[in-house]
Amino acid sequence: MKQLLILAIVGLAIAVPTAQRQAPSGYLTPPKVIVDIMDAEPLPGVALSPDRKTMLMTHRRSMPTLAEVASPMLRLGGSRISPLTNGNHVLNGTIGLTLKDVATGAERKLTLPTGGSFGASFSPDGKKIAITHTAANTIRLLLADVATGAVTTVVDRGINGLGGGCSWLDDSTGFLCSMVPAGRGPAPASPVVPSMPNMQENLGTIAAGRTYQDLLTSAHDEQLYDYYFTAQPTWMDLSGKATPFGRPAVYAGLQVSTNREFVIVNRIKRPYSYLLPASSFPRDVEVWDRTGKVVRTVADVPMGDVVPANGVQQGARGAQWHPIEPATLIWVEALDKGDIRNKVSHRDHDAGGAVHRNTVGSRQNRMALRWRVLHRKGRHHGRRIGPCDAYGANLGLRQRLVIDAPQSLGARPAGSVRRPWVPDATPGLEPGHAGW
Repeated sequence: MKQLLILAIVGLAIAVPTAQRQAPSGYLTPPKVIVDIMDAEPLPGVALSPDRKTMLMTHRRSMPTLAEVASPMLRLGGSRISPLTNGNHVLNGTIGLTLKDVATGAERKLTLPTGGSFGASFSPDGKKIAITHTAANTIRLLLADVATGAVTTVVDRGINGLGGGCSWLDDSTGFLCSMVPAGRGPAPASPVVPSMPNMQENLGTIAAGRTYQDLLTSAHDEQLYDYYFTAQPTWMDLSGKATPFGRPAVYAGLQVSTNREFVIVNRIKRPYSYLLPASSFPRDVEVWDRTGKVVRTVADVPMGDVVPANGVQQGARGAQWHPIEPATLIWVEALDKGDIRNKVSHRDHDAGGAVHRNTVGSRQNRMALRWRVLHRKGRHHGRRIGPCDAYGANLGLRQRLVIDAPQSLGARPAGSVRRPWVPDATPGLEPGHAGW
């Protein structure tokens, strides 16, 4: 017993100095070989100018900074946003831009403001580069000249990155921007006591249920969503002169017609959902003129929970501008009520109409397709439109179609569909035909 007591006292004497050691303070740094591996600069991103003469290289760090990781973030409607910048919560964004001449290999590093992250896009004519600068507490718009590399400021603050930011006009003379509404006050404060309970209703409609993250969870979240996502559509020229149009609202997309006279507007509306992201919220799809006057309502899109699993909404969807007509609206409609379980000869058909000053011309059905249209690209070569991706109902197969455009929307029978790639397992299944 005496021996055990002596051993216990010795063990305690040894343990006391260890317990008294100071815990490490601050961040620990691994060995240099590990630091060098983790900090090695990644390969740059690359984008070519429309004329294929200039390469834009984007540079970023290999790891986000502690300041980026620690910056405040809100989770609203399926998005992770920064309340400081009114944009997306950016981790490890672009920190440098370099222009490289494709022919000679000569490089020019653009002189950019210190700090923040950057996004860049060539103008359609390839002569300018629009640069969005996400600074500490705002989003700015810069402009770089490809020939000289000079960078100037177009908009110093107030761009709403959650509303779409700024996009080039087709003639490279300016931008269509989403701005933070003028006179917007402070963000809604979190209530100490909730003003109402969280309520969810089942109205008796059978709907597919999926799991999403970063959703709205309360009435206060709804207020924050409206506050940060509400944007003012604005025409912006290269000097920074702003011309607002329409009214502030939550917009999911703005698309300018080829003649720059009209805009397709996707406007999100209530009720919001606590089970679905904002991409599934109800919305109105409209055509506006340049002043914000509604020319036509294209679709009244319901909440996404009424869409069948692996299906699409009923009515007009995917509205976009015809790429080679001055102001011609085209869209797709389901012929099977949006549900692939319904047996029909054709899944979708293409429709459209020319847009005039005060109205949209009579609707014209252009093409019937045996397969579902997933999406279409607006690019065209000569009079060829496409490609568009489609999939075969109940087969899980995809193929790409290229559509040869007619000389005009109502022409017959110039339109045709070609199949540059056909899946192997589609015996006897024609993907589409000119259903004029």
